[in-house]
Amino acid sequence: MRKFVFSLALIFSILFLPTTGTAHASPTTVVLTDEQLLEMAEKHNWYGRQLQSSDEPLSINELSEQLFKQMKQKKGTFDIPMSRTLDRDGETQKDIQLKINEAVYQAMKLASQKDEELSYDVKKYSFKYVYWSNRIEFQFTFEYGQTLEQDQFVEKRIKEIAASIIKPSMNDHEKVKAVHDYIILNTAYDESLNQAVNNPYHLLTKGTSLCGGYSRTAALLFKEIGIPARVISGTSRNVGHAWNLVQVDGHWFHLDVTWDDPIPDEPGRIYYDYFLLPDKPLRKTHFWTDGGLNKKDAPYPKATTVYEQLLEEKGMRSFGRDIGIHSVVADTEEEIMERFNEAIQKYDPQLSVLVDQSMTKDEAWKIVNRINRKHYRNMKISFLFPNDDSTRTDSRYPDKKRFTLFMDHHYVPTVTSLKPITLWPTEVHTNDAFELNALATWENGKSYDVTNDVDLNIVADRNNFTRTGSTLYFQGSGPIDIVMSYKGQQYKHSLLIRGNEEIDDIEDETEQPGTPPLPEPTPTLQEKLKEYTAFSEETPVAEPTKVWTIAFNANVQQTERSSVALFNHKGEAIEATISLPTKRPNDQLTIAPKQPYRVGDRIYVLLNNWADEDGNELDVPIYFDFFVQ
Repeated sequence: MRKFVFSLALIFSILFLPTTGTAHASPTTVVLTDEQLLEMAEKHNWYGRQLQSSDEPLSINELSEQLFKQMKQKKGTFDIPMSRTLDRDGETQKDIQLKINEAVYQAMKLASQKDEELSYDVKKYSFKYVYWSNRIEFQFTFEYGQTLEQDQFVEKRIKEIAASIIKPSMNDHEKVKAVHDYIILNTAYDESLNQAVNNPYHLLTKGTSLCGGYSRTAALLFKEIGIPARVISGTSRNVGHAWNLVQVDGHWFHLDVTWDDPIPDEPGRIYYDYFLLPDKPLRKTHFWTDGGLNKKDAPYPKATTVYEQLLEEKGMRSFGRDIGIHSVVADTEEEIMERFNEAIQKYDPQLSVLVDQSMTKDEAWKIVNRINRKHYRNMKISFLFPNDDSTRTDSRYPDKKRFTLFMDHHYVPTVTSLKPITLWPTEVHTNDAFELNALATWENGKSYDVTNDVDLNIVADRNNFTRTGSTLYFQGSGPIDIVMSYKGQQYKHSLLIRGNEEIDDIEDETEQPGTPPLPEPTPTLQEKLKEYTAFSEETPVAEPTKVWTIAFNANVQQTERSSVALFNHKGEAIEATISLPTKRPNDQLTIAPKQPYRVGDRIYVLLNNWADEDGNELDVPIYFDFFVQ
């Protein structure tokens, strides 16, 4: 996709006119256009240096302030009279003019950096000056992309848009996405490359623009909502191009709204291939240097953070998945089908799968047709897949193709609960592995494992733990709160991390027969047990390899709601093998530990939602406990 921006480089030429007398007596007139002034800046390396006040032929700050004032009012032609310093002995007319020219260049650079949007609205300018031994008179002529009245319209419209798309509950990631999406959904790229439309006013009134209009409008919206942002000018595919730098959670990222808008325009379609990228992957397609094409932009901040890692740290995995950043990899047709079917079961609106580069669009159509035949009554399905001759590459996964399925469900039930699949412990020790797990239940009664989909927020010092997938490892000690969320539901769990020095020595104790010690369950487990009825008031003693047989008064069946869960008194989940006879009579359930129970533990066995062959479930959930000795 070719992207263009009007050249923001200023067009100058310079003409050294013969003097009408000496510099100390008669006036000398110099006429300049900006192209040659920029060439002089390149030749003499004016961009990277700052004149000492003693070397200034005139006050650069004063000239900059005057220029900015007139530019802000969108004045076309205006005069600026100034005093200037006396010439030094031995200076030629060429020396004097070169110093004045550099002063103008530095003043314009300062004025431009006061308001980046104003700087990008200057299409071109020219100027001339007449100087005497102690004074100088400038005349500047500017041409702008927008009038003052159009600026005022844009300012008002930006406020209206920001108020309509930003909600108080949004974090910075969601705000950036809202701006990105609004511009793409309401703008079509002008394939005629008409430079007259390359500004925010035309984008906001006509709905078409080029990259200058996209990036400048984005920057104005970010400024309105308090998100630090820059317009960056560079090149791509050997033509001028503009995009944004945006700061999110203290990290800078590149954002190319233009390249995320499909060409030709596809109403409702949004890409996220160039959404919050660091420098490294973007440099494969975009090129820039400090100062931009005009050599006057303020230095650009470095973008070194990988956005996917930031989302992981912030516990925003579902946000990344929803915009296709966190994508699953599938190598075969059946794996692709499996991933899409999992997303359909959870009523997800879309899912991106990374597939091999060799996959064709016809093969993608085949998969979509299979899915559509199965689910067409419940949803409308569409998909996004690169054309076989497409040159578009995924900036994050250049060796893969992105296969995105969009699922417009006719009915989306609400998630009514989110909880762990197995009870989480309330205490762990340093370097223990803490396994996260999550089960979501919808209002239609369906439940699915959403461990890999939940957003996770851990309130603790980031240096206290590391996360690998769904496993946490704690290096420090102290209390933390784990908050997982999924589709509007939250589950909060308080956890105490004990340092190794806090581990109590285990002392061997000889207990009197018939009087085993009975440790009390943790408060969290006690609350859980209130949902169940005790099968017996007695707590028998069992050996570490004990296999329990539960007898029912009728043949039983296991449904998708049936569960058997084992915990020790500390709330730690115990893995066990649950067996039900496949032939009648099937009125017995066996429970065997996968590893021997730990001596000294009090084990709780919780049974729920078991039913007879007619579907009649247990009146109430039940539990029993035993002591391992």
